[in-house]
Amino acid sequence: MNNLQQKISFILLVFIFTLAAHSQKVADDLTVTSFEFIRDVENKISSSTLLKEEFKPIDEKDLNWGSENGWYWFKITLNLKESEEGVYHFKVPSIHIKSFSLFQHSNDSIKYLGTSGNDIHIIEKPELERLTSVPAKFNKGENTFYIQTFFWHEAYFPLTVVDNITYQRNNISTLAFSGSYFGFALLVIILNLFMYFTFNEKVYLYYVYFLFATSASIFYDDGFFSYFFPGIIKYYDFIEMLLHWLCGVTAALFSFTFLRINSVMPHIKKWFYIALFIAAGLYTGSLLLDNFYLFRSAGYLMSSLLIGCWLLCWYIATKYSYAYILVIAYLILLFSSIGHFALRVTGYQFIEITSNQVKFGGIIEMLILGTALLYRFKFIKRENHDIRNQLEHYVRELQNVASSKEQTLQESVDQISTSHNLSKRETEVLLELSKGYTNKQIGEALHISIATVKFHTSNIYAKLDVSNRLEVIEKVT
Repeated sequence: MNNLQQKISFILLVFIFTLAAHSQKVADDLTVTSFEFIRDVENKISSSTLLKEEFKPIDEKDLNWGSENGWYWFKITLNLKESEEGVYHFKVPSIHIKSFSLFQHSNDSIKYLGTSGNDIHIIEKPELERLTSVPAKFNKGENTFYIQTFFWHEAYFPLTVVDNITYQRNNISTLAFSGSYFGFALLVIILNLFMYFTFNEKVYLYYVYFLFATSASIFYDDGFFSYFFPGIIKYYDFIEMLLHWLCGVTAALFSFTFLRINSVMPHIKKWFYIALFIAAGLYTGSLLLDNFYLFRSAGYLMSSLLIGCWLLCWYIATKYSYAYILVIAYLILLFSSIGHFALRVTGYQFIEITSNQVKFGGIIEMLILGTALLYRFKFIKRENHDIRNQLEHYVRELQNVASSKEQTLQESVDQISTSHNLSKRETEVLLELSKGYTNKQIGEALHISIATVKFHTSNIYAKLDVSNRLEVIEKVT
């Protein structure tokens, strides 16, 4: 077990050290001359008034304004020196940008280049683009662009500007990695369904639910819903909240079953269910009232649930060693959910976890949880084997005691039969009477009628000078 923990911990450290603080990224042949912004709370600024607005400088390493969502304008000046003129793509890999309009400033005029975002139909986006991207032609020297953006939830702006070849290559590699993740997840789901139908263990079924919910959430966050189901754009708010809530529900169900919580802390379950009920109310209120703060509160509560599951694993690990593996697996889930989702709405993001890192962490988590399920199966099998051996030993002891008691009873009956001159049949009836049998049971055991049993019983009473069965049993024992 210790060697296994060391190996899994090493994999976890590799995952953690791949994380880095986010900064705005541009192609190597571009230099950021200036990067400024202005928050357009009332959405009054238009392209015709842009040149008169006063923009504030941006710290390129802090592109997160947390809950200060809504309309923003950005002004960025990029210097193209060494490369030839060509097309570059302004890309923001975030599902929470509903509108992203790009304008180019040239010769004291503003030219509209295009609009992208989560609310834009897939056919209006560049090929293979699932999130937000607008192409622009760059000339040598300084190129100034204005970007109008509507942040749906958190005001998070991980802008990248890359050349066309890099953009296409990144899209293909991202799709390939996503395909690998979802293919692996499907394989794990099929394997666990097979385990469930083979061993009838609900823990495998609950893990399927949990993996399906987390994979569907990643599928949504990666923009695949808009890519494959563009007709449901208007339901995105509901879908996201439902998926986040289902992740919490399935995580709790899987944890409770895996940790055998009913035998350790049965009362803790109700507090998790109460928290899930409250989260559902907050999500519903957020939808009905269009209130981002309710959504943020629900997200914090769901993250707290995951932390609660993780702490619960720590506690259970003191009783069941296989729970240590779940501790490590859930730590990856915590890093992904808090870094990729929860921290963004706070505006304080000391680590940046990309979608590919979430999927990479998900693959590691699947491998670790698969190991945990296998180790748990072996642990329970060994535990059941020990219990079966104990039961067999106990049964043998009971059989020995019963045999010894029956032998003692037989000897006592033989002594009374000899001292009171009982017949062979009377001795047999006396032995059955001593066992507490009824007349019917005695008749069936000796293959005689009830009347015959009563006849011999009456003779026994007379010879032993007793008047009822209790006195017979007391005399024999």
